[in-house]
Amino acid sequence: MLNYCCEPVDRIEGYIPEEKRTVKMVIHHRLESHDENGTLRIRFLSMQQLKDAGLYYNRPASELIWMTESDHKSLHQKDLSYKENLQRMSEKNIGRKMSNTQKNKLREKAIGRKHTAETKAKLREANLGKKMQKSVKDEISNTLKGRCTTWSVKSKIKCIETGEIFESANACALNYGIDASLLGRKCDKGIANFPKKLPNLHFIRVYEL
Repeated sequence: MLNYCCEPVDRIEGYIPEEKRTVKMVIHHRLESHDENGTLRIRFLSMQQLKDAGLYYNRPASELIWMTESDHKSLHQKDLSYKENLQRMSEKNIGRKMSNTQKNKLREKAIGRKHTAETKAKLREANLGKKMQKSVKDEISNTLKGRCTTWSVKSKIKCIETGEIFESANACALNYGIDASLLGRKCDKGIANFPKKLPNLHFIRVYEL
């Protein structure tokens, strides 16, 4: 990080001491996204283009700016090249199906992750006032018809191997050190298993009418 700038990094605009940061911060090259007059480029310069022009390393503080990682990502989403790459990737992946191994890896990787307060605020603002379409409501309703849901009956979680029954997914997850929401979702589909953490245990949802 230090070789980006030929001056102390605290001279770069937006600098916050590391011990006071509440979110991840990154250094952005202004010339990557804006021209010399400060106008936003339609197509951003790539890292390689900046390197080839000798504008990537050892730059003065005035050419750089500290940004939160989320703001940096939002800025790059305005790049036409970024949008075109997303479109190409989307078209390339049409019809592809993710294997169960890949799905499980993504699920395990997401366990324990939490949204930052900043992300929660943005999600809330983006969804404020939105109403679910009737077609979506009908689809959800048709999917749930005939299913024994926790809204109509009291459900518990049972470990098949030990026979132990827990009052809730939270209680079971706390006992075994697993993710409660993931346990609940797996049980809703049938038998829940955590190959990495609890390879020899399986869980099901049991109901009391």
